[in-house]
Amino acid sequence: ALAAYGARVVSGSRDGAIRLWDPRARRCDAVLTERCGVGLGSVYDLAVCGDTLFSGGQVTAASCGLHAWDLRGPLHLGELRGHADAVMALAARGDSLLSGSWDGSIIEWAIRTFHPLRALRP
Repeated sequence: ALAAYGARVVSGSRDGAIRLWDPRARRCDAVLTERCGVGLGSVYDLAVCGDTLFSGGQVTAASCGLHAWDLRGPLHLGELRGHADAVMALAARGDSLLSGSWDGSIIEWAIRTFHPLRALRP
């Protein structure tokens, strides 16, 4: 998974790591998951909204699959709970975030509060 953050690039991978890259210097500036002590399964999608990163991925015993991060810290802001299976797709839309899951649901979240606004379920 890849997302642009200003002049930087954010990547998420199968090993559960989320990395913040400086492409001009050709180096990784931070591994968010290590700095914040958060264990994730595979990361399938990323979305950046201002300074907030959302990561969607595998549901594990330690992770609900959808997380919010402050890229300035970096800091783990918390989990967004609502899906029963892996979060496969993310899309920002104005002041909201859409997440799609293998469970067939789509949830719209308020970006500022991380509260669900509405859900579409099969």
